[in-house]
Amino acid sequence: MLLIIDASTVRGEPHGDTTENGADTTDDSGNAEDADSTKQTDTAPAPTDLPTPPAWTLLHDPTGTEPTRLQGYGAIDPAHAADLAQRAKIITIPALTTPKPASRLIVVGNRGLAPPIDPTGHGGFDIPPPGALIYRPSDRLRAEITYLDRRCRYPYCSRPSHECELDHLVKFNHADPLAGGWSVPYNFAPLCRPDHHRKHDGGWIPTMHTDRTITWHNLRTGETIITHPR
Repeated sequence: MLLIIDASTVRGEPHGDTTENGADTTDDSGNAEDADSTKQTDTAPAPTDLPTPPAWTLLHDPTGTEPTRLQGYGAIDPAHAADLAQRAKIITIPALTTPKPASRLIVVGNRGLAPPIDPTGHGGFDIPPPGALIYRPSDRLRAEITYLDRRCRYPYCSRPSHECELDHLVKFNHADPLAGGWSVPYNFAPLCRPDHHRKHDGGWIPTMHTDRTITWHNLRTGETIITHPR
């Protein structure tokens, strides 16, 4: 009987692949290359964080004639603009070298006007009608105003009136409702929220006429604009 003995077993040499200098290329898991690549991946440097671009862009008129506008939205009130300015890209509107063309939504000029409603804000009434001394208009009155005025009545705005707030053109007096402007049709006009705040800032002063046209006078520039119900 012939017995064959492996010489490497007799010399105690380890099994597995070896390099030319006799070093074992395997690890405990049997995969030396995977272990080396994992080690290199763990020590790879993290990428440098890139700066985040501004989230908003504001169009600003340094003369104050035009309201600040949020790109992609439109005019915003001054307080909101000041808050966003800290985190926004600001583009300064260049001064106009030619007169600004009139909007198709307004009429500018010396066209004859209907007489103005009385400046007391009582809408022509001597005795307050039902609901006139209540600040919030009724649903019926709101529906009447939004039917008569289909758009925001502020200059250069065309937001639908059903998205607007109803503004007392002559301020409602909460302490003495009888003395202030009343909640009646000829003392109400729909204004979008930014323009509502802007009107209270006093840039444009409104006067309503008997045909519901409103004359807006700009105290800073002297400009007069007439907006019509539409």
